[in-house]
Amino acid sequence: MKQVITINSFLRSLKKLWSLLIVIPILLIVVTLAVSTLWLKPIYTSSTQVLVTTTTKGDEMPSFEEIRTSIQLGNTFSTTLGSARTMQGVIDKYKLNKTATELANQVKVTSSENSLVYTITVTDSDPTKIEQLTNGIAEVSQKDFAKLFKSTKMVILEKASPPAEVSNLIKYILAGLFGIVLAFVIVILQASYDNTIRHKTAIDELELTFLGDMPFIKGDME
Repeated sequence: MKQVITINSFLRSLKKLWSLLIVIPILLIVVTLAVSTLWLKPIYTSSTQVLVTTTTKGDEMPSFEEIRTSIQLGNTFSTTLGSARTMQGVIDKYKLNKTATELANQVKVTSSENSLVYTITVTDSDPTKIEQLTNGIAEVSQKDFAKLFKSTKMVILEKASPPAEVSNLIKYILAGLFGIVLAFVIVILQASYDNTIRHKTAIDELELTFLGDMPFIKGDME
């Protein structure tokens, strides 16, 4: 029968089942580690940086108005870098066996506020091709920007970085936290369904007749 949970009943259950707070998180972390190692392919990342700027004649510096206009178009530039048009250009260039949407899901474009420097980060399970993909996106965008945005050019500041394996630390932390939550749920359920009668009030709630109590005497029985 389900009981009303009190602090005392919860603490009693916690005292009995405290080991679950250690065993369950460790078990889930081990399972996550085994799945990541044996079944899931490691994921790698590579990134490159590009600068979008305005074209000028000779050695002239871009005017303040031109720079401000470019900054206002920052979101448009970012969207274009990760667009299906750009992805399709990379697919056609390297004859990739995937769709533009699939490739776009592997690409993340970021930029600081009011900055025209964009970081293109690519994730892939093949470390031998990820640098090619990253550089390809920058190169295709560089050629395409001159056609899409007049008086605008793109400069590749950095070539693709060497592939780096994505850490699974976040997965292990989440597995451990989920294990702790699961252990607490078990403790609460145990406290909720604990039918042991420890006080006279519990008998009154069951509408049973209380005849009396017998004191507990510690000692050897003769």
